[in-house]
Amino acid sequence: MIKLIKKTFSIATMLIVCIATLVSCSNSDKANTRYVAAKLVDSDLWSIVDVTTGEIIHKDEFKSQPTVIVNDKFCVKNGNGSYDYFSVNNVTKPINGESYLYATAFNENDIALAVLKGKGISVINGKCEVVANLDNSIVSANDFENGFAAVSNDDNKYGYINENGEIVIKPSYDRAFNFSTDGLAIVGKGVNDSTNKYFAIDNKGNELFSFSSNEYKDFGSFNHGFLPAQKENGEVVLLDKTGKKVSSIGKWKGYIPDWLEFNNGVIVFMDGDAYGLKNEKGEIVIRAKYDELIPLTKINDKYYLAKKQEKYGVVDKNDNVIIPFDYTVLGYINKNTLIVGEGKSFNFMNKELKDVGQNNYTNLSFLTGSSIYSNHFNAEKEARKIISNITDTTFFKTRKGMILRDFKDKLSGYKYADMDKSTLRDYDYPFSFLYGFDKNLSSRRYNYIHGYSFPTSPEYNYNANLSAVFAINSTFEKFQPGSEEALAKAFDSQIQKVGFKPVEGKANWFKNDKDMAVALAYDKGKVTVMCVYLPRYMELTVERKPREESSKDDVQVDYVDTFGFEELKESTVVEDVIEN
Repeated sequence: MIKLIKKTFSIATMLIVCIATLVSCSNSDKANTRYVAAKLVDSDLWSIVDVTTGEIIHKDEFKSQPTVIVNDKFCVKNGNGSYDYFSVNNVTKPINGESYLYATAFNENDIALAVLKGKGISVINGKCEVVANLDNSIVSANDFENGFAAVSNDDNKYGYINENGEIVIKPSYDRAFNFSTDGLAIVGKGVNDSTNKYFAIDNKGNELFSFSSNEYKDFGSFNHGFLPAQKENGEVVLLDKTGKKVSSIGKWKGYIPDWLEFNNGVIVFMDGDAYGLKNEKGEIVIRAKYDELIPLTKINDKYYLAKKQEKYGVVDKNDNVIIPFDYTVLGYINKNTLIVGEGKSFNFMNKELKDVGQNNYTNLSFLTGSSIYSNHFNAEKEARKIISNITDTTFFKTRKGMILRDFKDKLSGYKYADMDKSTLRDYDYPFSFLYGFDKNLSSRRYNYIHGYSFPTSPEYNYNANLSAVFAINSTFEKFQPGSEEALAKAFDSQIQKVGFKPVEGKANWFKNDKDMAVALAYDKGKVTVMCVYLPRYMELTVERKPREESSKDDVQVDYVDTFGFEELKESTVVEDVIEN
């Protein structure tokens, strides 16, 4: 997965922010956003709406959510769980011939990424013709942003391709962020477990300057040659293309938004939880009094979406009210069309503030298909990657003879004071780990006073022996059914070449002469590599449950969440997966 900073919003905020930056989401000001997919009030189906007239072009047409509609084309999941592209002018016949396993929305240049079953990633044009097939070593790609897409290879390194599918920056980084309109991007390399080094690069891969995560804990995107970066104390500074600090906008709470920059001589700043505007001299232009303040540069670089007392409006840089604070939802679809709402539904309004159409909607779709994954599976290579973490005495970062004291840095948090637990959890992409010990992590501690005992806080059993380790990988779910079986066959063959032999009467277990045993299990796409340091734990059953061909009914990997008033389902977290 391309590693991007995660942003967390409320539902209302997500809707506002995405609408306020919709043109950016669909990659360019030049993108045609005349049509959107929307849900009518009292309908569970998706319709296609002309936002300039309010006319419903196709009513209640799709059960699955279409992507953002760019240049009149979009992508949607079909009844078989695969993806097809359609034109607004014809929603009965797909543009593509064969359906795709994964697909992104088209960008403004009619370029998208798509994957056929069992194949690698392809770059396609608006006719669904192949522009380029990426090398099978490329395992994931972000959608195109300002002409480039971040990609990762099977060594988990990141680089970039252009819209012709050519690798313009070789995958060599541990992290990659989208290119800005400036033609600049931020990439990173891990220094150690707690420190990353980041580089500002141009679109030829030249490194302009660098900084560490110890210098700046967060950063936004380059805008007009300046990068906002946040120090540990919360102060946000602007760095130029050489990494030189040119100004400070003061302390900022929370993440650094990608839009943070000077617009028409002013920039948004924070004071506590409130937002205002400062000029280039640091003088306050608008006192920090708004709950939200977001520049609407795509409409007018003097306008700001503002929120106060739970209602949205629009103000200019001099704090004149352009649109009254009457709406619970307010944003724009394109330069001529606003979206407004006063309750649990919303509709469209032109820039003269007149309603467009007579229908109300509960949801709009801005899906882009932010990341896409290859379906080409090299079982032999994947097995070698797993086995590279196994020696005759070690399994990933653990070794035979370790005790709980060796995991002291992972014992933070109240949950590990639970005296019924004998397992620790950890995560290191793409694996989540479960460490099992031969006794509970903690036990009751007592104080004795005058012959009486009084229970106090639990005491960790630091001498508990590491007994078993489980490395769980869910990324294989993206490959076609049968991939896990091929992986297991390759693993079983290769593990014997490094000194492990099959255990008689213990299906799928392999042990070496130091009483260390390993096994590979899978269950409907989730692969678990198991290691036991104490022989009695080989009683664990190694199950291998294949997926059925018809079981692929999952939502496209890494699609952006639906923005609207419908209830959002929480995704399963790593802890839940391990616990179960």
